[in-house]
Amino acid sequence: MHSTTQHSTWQLIDAAVRFLSRHYFRVELVGLENVPDQGGALLAANHAGMIPLDSVLIVSALRHEHPAARTAHAIADELLFKVPVLGEQARRSGQVWATDPACTRRLLNEGQLVLTYPEGARGLGKGYAERYRLRDFGRGGFAAVAMATGVPIVPVAVIGTEEAYPVLANCKPLARLLDLPYAPVTPTLPLFGLAGLLPLPAKVTLVFGAPIPTGPTADAATLRAQAGALAEQVRSEIQTTLDAWVGRRRNGGFA
Repeated sequence: MHSTTQHSTWQLIDAAVRFLSRHYFRVELVGLENVPDQGGALLAANHAGMIPLDSVLIVSALRHEHPAARTAHAIADELLFKVPVLGEQARRSGQVWATDPACTRRLLNEGQLVLTYPEGARGLGKGYAERYRLRDFGRGGFAAVAMATGVPIVPVAVIGTEEAYPVLANCKPLARLLDLPYAPVTPTLPLFGLAGLLPLPAKVTLVFGAPIPTGPTADAATLRAQAGALAEQVRSEIQTTLDAWVGRRRNGGFA
């Protein structure tokens, strides 16, 4: 009975996300054909918007709009798995702990899609004044995993979530008190309490770029050097796409 209830809850959440994607965020998909119909691939996206709304929308789009109805396993911070209800749904939807790279490699070797955010929590905590300006992609760990498993990297540009959750400030004392990476202040949070967690109805566009092929290298030193260069290439392509699409929007992304 418990399993049946969980399954029903998951179906309701999935249906709600589809409805919101189509009618609230009016999600526009560009280049979805760049995500392979089969085989492993690492999707690397920009991260922003206070909570991982971008992840929910990307995973839903791949499941319901991709011709092969592909499942993407999003890499998530372990903090998410500790949140009641959300943590359970994250597990059921196939999300992966960011601290478990072995699981990521296994999924890619099995021909699965994995969705990663090289900016990490720093992307989610970005202020509105820094919207669509990518943080650095670290040392290229995600690129090294792709190279080690021989899967392509698909750059994904997410436009709209930074308007849906405009972060005006980060309350660092509160973040330290709650042991969180950031404590965002938005036009509605904390002013309207829990209701402030509701996103604004910004139009969201997901742009899937052309796959970037990867391959194994001979030694660890070469792998590190090439992974860093590859990570910068991915970052540059996503930033270029963001710059182009952000400039096309009308009425600040709400039209």
